[in-house]
Amino acid sequence: MAKTYSQLKNICIRKTKDNSPDAVSGFEEDLNIAQQIIASLRDWPELYQTPGTLSLVDGTEKYSLASDVDEIEQMRITSPTDYEKELPEESKEAHRAVHPVTSNDSKAVPSYWYFDEPSISSTNVETKQVGFYPIPEQAYTVTYSYKRTIPEMSADGSYPFFNSKYHDILADYAIWQYYEREPDEAGNPLYWQNKWEQGKQRMLETYYSQSKHLKPIPGPDQYEVV
Repeated sequence: MAKTYSQLKNICIRKTKDNSPDAVSGFEEDLNIAQQIIASLRDWPELYQTPGTLSLVDGTEKYSLASDVDEIEQMRITSPTDYEKELPEESKEAHRAVHPVTSNDSKAVPSYWYFDEPSISSTNVETKQVGFYPIPEQAYTVTYSYKRTIPEMSADGSYPFFNSKYHDILADYAIWQYYEREPDEAGNPLYWQNKWEQGKQRMLETYYSQSKHLKPIPGPDQYEVV
């Protein structure tokens, strides 16, 4: 059954019988850490988005991606159709080694893309940026498929990103960490650790296949949390 962020925190409070501000703050942090651990276990279909698009214009080299982009899986020119093709990724270092200054370079159909320095907003929000080379000489539509970042749960009504059948295991992790911090071992942290580990294993074995779920854009042609 689906559990909201608020419901998961309440499970932790009820099981530990501790609703102090420090305890609740710890539950909030650990529930999000547990979600990140889950995300690191495999490729999750829930994290793959339908393609995003970029509108390339004559003379502009760099563009901002969607705010939730984590990894780019594929980048294609999809319009005009006469120029449709997949664009390979080049490293920023390799690009700049050959083209340290591009302002005077000839413009043409882009042949590759690279990650550029991200933009930082006034509220310290980072947005990934990509560059295209050669710099476009006309308008193009570029379509990209991507894996999104894990949205941190903050609002009480937000949900974990994965299947609702397994939401409870996040609370098992947070309760385990709570009892690890407590000097009194009567809380039995080993029990909650085993419950967390068994829940992860059950989720991987009984519900999700191990294949990648991303579909390429139509066309002719880990992280460990300690």
